[in-house]
Amino acid sequence: MVRELVQWFRINFSLNSSNMERICIIIIFFNPTNAQIDRAKVLSKGKHVIVVDNSNGELCVFEGAENVTYIPLHQNMGIAHAQNVGISKAQELKAEYVVFLDQDSKLTDVDIDKLQEVFVKVRQADSQAIAIGPLIINSDTNKEYKTTRGQGASFVVDSIISSGSLVKVSMFSVVGIMEELLFIDLVDHEWCWRCASHGYHIYMTREVVLNHKVGNKSYNLGGIQIIASAPFRYYYKYRNALILMRRAYVPRNWKLKTMLRMVFEYIFFLFTCLFVKENMSRLGYASKGLKDGIL
Repeated sequence: MVRELVQWFRINFSLNSSNMERICIIIIFFNPTNAQIDRAKVLSKGKHVIVVDNSNGELCVFEGAENVTYIPLHQNMGIAHAQNVGISKAQELKAEYVVFLDQDSKLTDVDIDKLQEVFVKVRQADSQAIAIGPLIINSDTNKEYKTTRGQGASFVVDSIISSGSLVKVSMFSVVGIMEELLFIDLVDHEWCWRCASHGYHIYMTREVVLNHKVGNKSYNLGGIQIIASAPFRYYYKYRNALILMRRAYVPRNWKLKTMLRMVFEYIFFLFTCLFVKENMSRLGYASKGLKDGIL
């Protein structure tokens, strides 16, 4: 009890006395490496870190860490549920902002301060701005993950990935938290589209860059890049896509592009499954996802 009181006082006093508004970093763990655990510890030297662990079992490495709240779930409950647990803790700590990170995200404390600084400027010009994300660079290709057509250093986008995103905590009470039905894929995009349907704006900034590994491997077919993920992900990719295609607030251009990609991707897996063992597995998960998404 004494240690918890000391931790509460340290967090509240140090953050409230800072010129920066309070930020909590939410990191989702799933069987993390030692390097990923160490990265969370380093970030906790400058910000309060909330680690929500989807792994089986429980880590002991954060015992005595005053600036880390460690929440083990003891099983994989999905990214959406884990993020919601983190959001609830951030609200309890009265954070102004949360920054979501994957366990392999390599944003530094300086990057996060810059992201918050840019967002404050954006909010001064646009009171409907509620979240901002860094420019994402595919670490395998060293190119932008998705081509950005926005003008200027910071600009409105349809959606951002959760990794590296900074969100105003108060907005979760307005637009809702992450949709746990989706489990993992499209959780971040659905939340952004939902925000847009309420009239709010999601921003991306080129002033902060996040190198991010997209998928397990990629194929280039006549200029069309297919990013291959772990086989089990295709269940959620296909099922969730069909679920979201029924919703009016989801952008039509995304629905069209996604349908075309799914058809092309499915055919590709079908014709290569005899030569690539993983594609047989991907095809099976995609088929089950299509079935459950339709039903």
